[in-house]
Amino acid sequence: MNWIARSLHRKLLILLLACIILPVMLLGYVSYRTAWSITEEKTKQASLNTLRQISAILEMIAQDVENMSVFLIGQHDVQTYLAKKERASANDYLRMIGFLTNLAFSKDYIADIRIIPLNGNPELSNTTILTSSLFQQVPASPDYWEEHPTWWSPPIPIDTSLGRKRTVSLVRPIRNMNTFESLGMLSIGIDGDALTARLGNAVVEGGGSLILADNEGNIVASGADDATAAAWQPQLASLGGAITGNEAQFFDVGEGSGRHVVVTMKVPLAPWDVYAMIPYQTFSEQNRYVLQLTAVTVGVALLVIVAAVAYFVRRVTKPLVRLARSIGSVQPDSPFRPLPLTSQDEIGFVVRSYNRLSDNIRELTEQVKRNEAQKMEADLQALQAQIHPHFLYNTLSSVQWLAWMDGNGKIAEMVGALGDFLRFSLNRGLEYCTIGQEVEHVKNYMHIQAMRYPERFQFQIVLPVELEEAPMLKLLLQPLIENALLHGVLKPGAHGNNGFLYLEMLMADEGGIQFIVRDNGAGMSPDAAESLRRQLRTGERRPPSGDASAGSGYGLFNVQRRLQLHYGEGASLHIESIAGEGTTVTFAIPSPGCTYEQGKGSY
Repeated sequence: MNWIARSLHRKLLILLLACIILPVMLLGYVSYRTAWSITEEKTKQASLNTLRQISAILEMIAQDVENMSVFLIGQHDVQTYLAKKERASANDYLRMIGFLTNLAFSKDYIADIRIIPLNGNPELSNTTILTSSLFQQVPASPDYWEEHPTWWSPPIPIDTSLGRKRTVSLVRPIRNMNTFESLGMLSIGIDGDALTARLGNAVVEGGGSLILADNEGNIVASGADDATAAAWQPQLASLGGAITGNEAQFFDVGEGSGRHVVVTMKVPLAPWDVYAMIPYQTFSEQNRYVLQLTAVTVGVALLVIVAAVAYFVRRVTKPLVRLARSIGSVQPDSPFRPLPLTSQDEIGFVVRSYNRLSDNIRELTEQVKRNEAQKMEADLQALQAQIHPHFLYNTLSSVQWLAWMDGNGKIAEMVGALGDFLRFSLNRGLEYCTIGQEVEHVKNYMHIQAMRYPERFQFQIVLPVELEEAPMLKLLLQPLIENALLHGVLKPGAHGNNGFLYLEMLMADEGGIQFIVRDNGAGMSPDAAESLRRQLRTGERRPPSGDASAGSGYGLFNVQRRLQLHYGEGASLHIESIAGEGTTVTFAIPSPGCTYEQGKGSY
């Protein structure tokens, strides 16, 4: 992944290839599945057309047999032969046999025509039937024949003088044309081999097989071999019960390599169903060419896409790569080597900006040199200015010595406190000190103020020993103490001589150091306190008002800015005040080893 993350060229190349290759492969898959569906539908429709043709042929055969049976029932010689009370002569018998033979010979699918008289005359048949169980299966109930004019037999094997045959027969009673008295039974057998030949002549799309079966699933004829037909017989029995109406229906049968699509429809005028068994593997074989063509097309498309994307990505990112290499080889003390401008787009804009960067850096270098020179000059001036603080310290020390010599201890003490106060304030320009040093500075200030305002206030400091050596920014507490003293405790209308100032340092729960400055001075109204807090947040100092907070914000603003600059937003001042009761100012800084997250207010 690092190999990809380190190169914009590689990231763009992989991203574009992924965005293009996946849709192309999906398109290829959808195209293949669409071709598969079209082929399957085409095969089904072709098989359906074949079934319709076969169904029409079988319907014609059934209609022909039906018409032949009606003709035989009404034929005068047949009626006469069956209606005779006396035994028929040999000539009558032979004439009838010849008539049936000629009639059966006219149709190649007629296996036998049998007439069974009820008057005791010999049975008539166009062929010699040795064994047959047909009339053992014919319905014997008169009620059946009252409701049904015909009956189609299941496939029945018969033995004749010409050999064994498998036939299905149309059976119907023969009645007297005048009295409707039953005269005998007529059966016309259809040769199963003739039906099989017609099924075999039909071509099923995809190498499927045709099977003709009755409603019970008994196979009447089959275009497949006997083993295949026998294997299908259990399925045909269940499918026969699921067929409804005369329209064609489709079924998926089997699983895996034995899966087939079965197309079936009923044969009119006969209780038969014709089935087309299409192996599902046929679709795979027919779509193999489509699959190969799709794979080749997608493969070629992917190669072209990869080459095109690689070329264009390289062309687009080449200026950026050149720019990155040039920036990486830049030396601070030497000018940039300009890059050739090859385009006017955003990349060209970046290259032009890079070429202008050398002049800008040269100008900035000169400016830095000038600033350094000015800084050195300012340092020299600051060094000269330090003479004056030293002169002031020496003068204050002399005044203190003279005060002690004259026996004026208060003046000497006050001058000594002032000297310590000024010495810490300057502190050789250092910005940080220990909390103990900062507290000592506050004590010097309060000592001076106590001499100016004797017995006007009391002052208490709480500093745990473990915090004395903790570092902090210098001169944070004295402005807050001064603000509390001058604008709180000593404010006109405060507590008179009962003023109280309280300073406490403690460890905060979050691991920092918290500072608390509290007084019982004049305090502020809620509006004035909220206005002061808002000004501290926004940094906008407003002119003093007539409230108790008037003129009390400059020291607070200075402390607020310094806290935020050095410790972040989390170290800002928090002010709580009640008019007539006093004000509390708190802030917190990180303890040693902790730092504020800038702008988040936590450490």
